[in-house]
Amino acid sequence: MQHGVNLEFNVQAGETIWIALELYDFGPFPIGMIPTDFNLDDTPIPTNDSFASQLTIRDSSAANLEGHLLGATREPGEPDLGPDFAGGSVWFHFVAATFGSVGVGSEYDYLPLAVFTGNDLASLHLVTKSVGSVYFFGEEGKTYHIAVYRGTRGKSGFGLKLVAPKYRLYETTLDQLFPDLSVPHFYGLRGNTLLFYAKSATGWDMVETEPIVNYATELLIYPADAVGGQLRVITIDDTFPSPLVNFTTTANSVTANLAGYVGQTCAISFSTDLTTWTAPETITLQTLAQTLKKYDRVDGAIFYRVTQSLPATNAPLNELEPPH
Repeated sequence: MQHGVNLEFNVQAGETIWIALELYDFGPFPIGMIPTDFNLDDTPIPTNDSFASQLTIRDSSAANLEGHLLGATREPGEPDLGPDFAGGSVWFHFVAATFGSVGVGSEYDYLPLAVFTGNDLASLHLVTKSVGSVYFFGEEGKTYHIAVYRGTRGKSGFGLKLVAPKYRLYETTLDQLFPDLSVPHFYGLRGNTLLFYAKSATGWDMVETEPIVNYATELLIYPADAVGGQLRVITIDDTFPSPLVNFTTTANSVTANLAGYVGQTCAISFSTDLTTWTAPETITLQTLAQTLKKYDRVDGAIFYRVTQSLPATNAPLNELEPPH
């Protein structure tokens, strides 16, 4: 039972609801009056009310997410993020088409949003939350769950804009891209980062990530084992930070780890005195972090130098327009 001027409640199909209109006082004198206007709005529960029935956006660099929170419910097991993120919720899927920065913003000043990863409510991991807009770095092929909450102010309708990296995909082959084993030299591409993929037996594997500097870059890796010689080149309007070396220590050891994004290619040099450096070793990250070396005992300084890319080879440059 609810009482008040404006009521909101959930009903089941076929259920009978009794609504009573009460006298109310009007003006300075307590004269009982019956309301002359009565509005009843039967709004269906949002189709994406539950986590399992959320709407999905994929293979897109932009989207408009519109909906309402009237009748939205809270499922058992939803994370508790605080008072602003209370009340009913609706859910959206976003499958990142490529790597890069993603933003989800509201046209309202107050609209609680949260972004999660995970396969179900029990395994959700919070990526970010905010009231109004959220930003996060998306990973290619990864699913992000965007929750919109009713919150403490009871917003009903909403409109969200999702903006992800703009990208261009080029299909090509080893023979087209590396004629006579020459070094492909890309230039004039829209975007700040180039992603290079080779076809494998299990799908498309990223083999190299290079920044586009002064509207040009070179590919350093020749993927000779590409199935059918098939390659893909993707350029995105985003900038990836260079890989870096992190150290983890225990009582008796130090481990040097290279951290970055899958497919990033860099050169690693080592020194103990900042004067003499080893010859650079070219490494392509296979995971977000991989071990370079573990030192069981440290008797002095350890230095690592990371270079994003090296001069490729002595082969002649083959300046190519982006493949079509």
